[in-house]
Amino acid sequence: MIGKDFASIIAFIIERKIILLFAQGISYQDISREFEDLYAFSMSTATISVVR
Repeated sequence: MIGKDFASIIAFIIERKIILLFAQGISYQDISREFEDLYAFSMSTATISVVR
């Protein structure tokens, strides 16, 4: 099981990556594909829009 501190760090990193990509003009759909391609997990566009 992942510790709470580690999970918080990962969540922070993911959030920052989403914000960075969005600031560069990347669409929600493309951000979702980026996470799937690079990190091998899917994230819905709805989840991404909440982070923004």
